[in-house]
Amino acid sequence: QQGMQQQGMQQQGMQQQGMNMGSQQGKQENFSQQPVAKPLQHIKQLKDSLKKHRVVVVDAWAKWCQPCVQLKPRFEALAMKYKDSPYLDFFTDDIDNENSPHASKVTAVPSFFVYTDGDLQPKKHFQGDLDKVETLVNRLAHRLHTGEI
Repeated sequence: QQGMQQQGMQQQGMQQQGMNMGSQQGKQENFSQQPVAKPLQHIKQLKDSLKKHRVVVVDAWAKWCQPCVQLKPRFEALAMKYKDSPYLDFFTDDIDNENSPHASKVTAVPSFFVYTDGDLQPKKHFQGDLDKVETLVNRLAHRLHTGEI
């Protein structure tokens, strides 16, 4: 049991270190390159991505939402972490865009949607909790990349 606790603490430390590095990368990316998480302009983009990727993650946000703006670099860092993964894809969806596929699905922003295996119904929907999104995405990515699923 002690070994399992130590392993859990090591994993938590690695995740924290990754999040810190990711946050720095996300901030740098805002100034130097196009975002990895693509702006979602219409539902066709989501449908096309679901045909190519096992997991699609969407950050539904609004420019006027301060928590949305504050979490954006962390979401971008998560997208950056998996930018070369053939299994994962990331989008941002401005709910004030008239073609937003998520505007009618959110009751609070930011909201995060996780789609899997081509299904247009999100598998998970998180309101404002990027920590849970990161945990889920990291777990799914590990399982996908090791062939567990």
